[in-house]
Amino acid sequence: GGGGGGGNYYSPTPTLTVILGCGNKTTGFSTVSGQSCANNLVTTSNTIPTIISGCDNRTTGFSTVSGQSCVNNIGNGTTTNTSVSSGLLAYNFGFTTLRLGSQGAAVKELQRYLNDKLHLGLVLDGKLGPKTILVIKQWQKNHNLVPDGLVGPRTKAMMILEQ
Repeated sequence: GGGGGGGNYYSPTPTLTVILGCGNKTTGFSTVSGQSCANNLVTTSNTIPTIISGCDNRTTGFSTVSGQSCVNNIGNGTTTNTSVSSGLLAYNFGFTTLRLGSQGAAVKELQRYLNDKLHLGLVLDGKLGPKTILVIKQWQKNHNLVPDGLVGPRTKAMMILEQ
């Protein structure tokens, strides 16, 4: 008895897509949604250099205006000292799902986003309470997301796109 084997093994080619927050990486995780960058479409060739607002003369990092990668920036001949308080993105919502009772820097960023977009005047205390959850549910409903009050990968990605 025994064995058998071999034959042709069919390995499907993974579907490659541009994954927000992965830039030109195919390892690690998205800075936007926390999704794996494994099947990220790397676009290092056939790209047209352009002036990217918020990148100044940099070709690394992300725009301080839109959060877009500065990789293909040709610069605008000026340098300014523009700081982004939360790192690479205009808003850094962190990697964990934010929910009622969540606390910390990511919640402060969420509160800052809601104040900037909806002019709510929330106190930036880093505590996610019931009033903010109601606002999030309405925001999700208005953006055709499940209005569950959870700020997970889909809600964060939509918020990043709206910056």
